[in-house]
Amino acid sequence: MPARVEGASIAAHVASGGKQPIQRKDPFLVFKYTKARPPHDAAIVQGDYKLIKDINTDRLFLFNLKTDIGESRNLVPENPDLAKRLYDQMTAYFSRFGWDESQISFGQAR
Repeated sequence: MPARVEGASIAAHVASGGKQPIQRKDPFLVFKYTKARPPHDAAIVQGDYKLIKDINTDRLFLFNLKTDIGESRNLVPENPDLAKRLYDQMTAYFSRFGWDESQISFGQAR
């Protein structure tokens, strides 16, 4: 798979009847909201946690999806180190693909 293509092969997963996990390069998922929230938000999900960055305000929101599926309690004040680690992973991911997180349409000027 080319280095600038995000994703993973599902061949082993399918061949095993869903028993073999999908092997991804990164142990997290990064995405941009387009419908549920304004399209200027970006997020990273790793394990039980989701970090959202509002690009317009630079505010960060950290949620534990296992205990707060409705994303109602921002954990950034209680867990600044975790928020920073996830944020650093997200921005490193953007850099790897040539995206600029400050742009609404990643990779394109506003």
